[in-house]
Amino acid sequence: MISLYVVVDRGIFECDAAYFASLKHLGSLASEHPGVVLQVRAKGLPETAKPSFVARARDALGDGVERAFLNGEARDAEAGGFGGVHWPEAAIPAAPIRGLVAGASVHSLAALERAEAAGAAFALFGPVFDAGSKRVAGVGLAALSAITRAASIPVLAIGGVTPRSVPSCVAAGAAGVAAVTGVLRSGDPPAAIAGYLRALRSCPPAFPRSLATNPEKDFA
Repeated sequence: MISLYVVVDRGIFECDAAYFASLKHLGSLASEHPGVVLQVRAKGLPETAKPSFVARARDALGDGVERAFLNGEARDAEAGGFGGVHWPEAAIPAAPIRGLVAGASVHSLAALERAEAAGAAFALFGPVFDAGSKRVAGVGLAALSAITRAASIPVLAIGGVTPRSVPSCVAAGAAGVAAVTGVLRSGDPPAAIAGYLRALRSCPPAFPRSLATNPEKDFA
């Protein structure tokens, strides 16, 4: 079950030390709140740097690594002991994978259909509002609603989502929300996470928040 998906993006941080310290802290917070899951993301990382990054992320998360998703390829997520892999839209595979729960970022109906065919357990759609982590305009709630109506898997809203906008995302069909800067740049991650969770509890989900997970992995 995923209600709040916190994307811990390396690009938000000034250095590796700050990133991995934050990842450790967020991993501890996620373990205290059912429904909070992390995504570990480092876009543009050279292939030669991936093993070291994955190992440091695994060490920072400790036992919580099995409740986290690694953005990228399944082989790297599996090597690091992550509970799941998260595919950027361009990396959605042509055939389903085995052994890992998968999520996927999608920006169109065609991409959603590819993610479903690849066996993704859930999809991130956005940016719904103007994104805080990049200069990209939001596509709006109507676009989110169109995607959720067409989806056979839960869709999480991402992109400029705040606790105040959570109810409108859920009303548009989102099963939950994802946050980047709303948590990482909040100045108080525990309070930010608590704010999102309060907002999510205040409105009934439009889609059941249960995900088709690997029997050996439990994100509840």
